[in-house]
Amino acid sequence: MLQDKNKPTAVYCNNDLQAIGAIHQIQKAGFKVPDDISVCGYDDIELAQYHTPSLSTIHVKSYEIGKIAAQKLIDKIENRDKLRIMHDIQASLIIRESCTQLNEISL
Repeated sequence: MLQDKNKPTAVYCNNDLQAIGAIHQIQKAGFKVPDDISVCGYDDIELAQYHTPSLSTIHVKSYEIGKIAAQKLIDKIENRDKLRIMHDIQASLIIRESCTQLNEISL
């Protein structure tokens, strides 16, 4: 992906550890984060704020997700889980140094 002539301008990763790994590989390939490629992670682990550059990420309430998942598992084990229920979990974008600001988007 980094060797392609149409390299990405931004990368979104499934979690912060993957994003930190992506930053490492981007820098190793000679590109700058965020000047050449912006990187964003997901889950807002504590390391994200201390990494250089500090990682932009999606903050989620992991404890709440675990609590809901545990209750769904208990319901399934006790055969009380008859319907699929969707849960909304609040998330927020934490903008740090790994993403550059876009002034104009052209499609």
